[in-house]
Amino acid sequence: IAEKAVSPLRSAGLSAEAVVRLGFVADGILREAEIRSAGWIVMGTRGHGALGGYAIGSVAIRVTHASPIPVCLVRAESRLPSRLGRAMRVMRAVDGSEAALRAAGALVQWRSWLGELDVQIVYVQEPLTFLETVLPPHDDVIRQWSGRAGEEATRGARELLAGENIRSDLHLAVGDPANEIVRLASDTGCELLVMGTRGLGAAHHALVGSVALKAAAHAAVPVVLVR
Repeated sequence: IAEKAVSPLRSAGLSAEAVVRLGFVADGILREAEIRSAGWIVMGTRGHGALGGYAIGSVAIRVTHASPIPVCLVRAESRLPSRLGRAMRVMRAVDGSEAALRAAGALVQWRSWLGELDVQIVYVQEPLTFLETVLPPHDDVIRQWSGRAGEEATRGARELLAGENIRSDLHLAVGDPANEIVRLASDTGCELLVMGTRGLGAAHHALVGSVALKAAAHAAVPVVLVR
């Protein structure tokens, strides 16, 4: 199995080595990445969704939460970046958290090998509840539906990119976060989706599983998860 993975890499002129280890899968992947001073961990997914796809959940959730380096999840049918190293349109999903800001900082660091970046920033807010639609509007409802919440949550990432002379556009959406992120990535022609995680451990996988892993299971492009 390992040799089948190595063969096409070597054929492409890359240095590749097959390694077999015994033990728990996620722990083994993380330990090997540390031993080899890896910069990224790349894992395939089967695209079964966050609830049924424990080919993703049981291993990738644990690897993602514990990994100190980015984890890239790739579906077999994913479209790979066509201009890697020259130019790339990237979607950054932002929720206002420190993890989201760190992921934006990671993009800046990767610019030297990703190429000239065009970053599409997306903020997705939940739809209003029935009560919120019929009761007199409160400040938080006005803030949400005026777009102020999204603008405030993404300000740090937008300012960071602007300070590095990286072009970015802001998209504000309403609905299921994972579905909207995947839809916008497709509509805007993005070739890479980058999302931050909070690294709270597999027991708290809803922070990643409900959004990032669902997006990874359905996105047509590689998805990079950054703590």
